[in-house]
Amino acid sequence: MDMQNQGIVKPKTQRAKRALETKAPKLVENTKSALFIRGGHTSETVTQALKDLSVFKKPEAVVLRRKNILRPFEDATSVVSLFIGDFLKKTLTQSSSCSLGFAWQVMSALLLPELI
Repeated sequence: MDMQNQGIVKPKTQRAKRALETKAPKLVENTKSALFIRGGHTSETVTQALKDLSVFKKPEAVVLRRKNILRPFEDATSVVSLFIGDFLKKTLTQSSSCSLGFAWQVMSALLLPELI
């Protein structure tokens, strides 16, 4: 059988070989990074809680300082983050945690209503 029919691509250059080796399955996977994002309206309690959570994941954490309007429970396509803090009139103080799976699909989402 031809290798291209099986979906296996043989690298033609050394650069392509290194690129395929980095994408290959590993025994021990690399650590995953986490984004900490403030929502459009965020209370001081949620902001402080996100800062405290980012300390636990310090080397792999990226904290975005500006406000971002994200609605992870309404539209999952905009979620590329793991932790979102937001403030709404009905829910006051809330934080969301989403875990992403294969091909950036949302596997599970958790809403933490009160952080106080």
